[in-house]
Amino acid sequence: KILFTSLCHTDVYFWEAKGQTPMFPRIFGHEAGGIVESVGEGVTAVAP
Repeated sequence: KILFTSLCHTDVYFWEAKGQTPMFPRIFGHEAGGIVESVGEGVTAVAP
């Protein structure tokens, strides 16, 4: 479950459309933090 997202310099770069054709709408904030609510079978690296 994603609780927060954050913007970084890459998001600002795309927002300012540097070196590219602007494409809007866009979803920014690819750095996320949250809670692991469940995992699939065989997953051992994280746990709810």
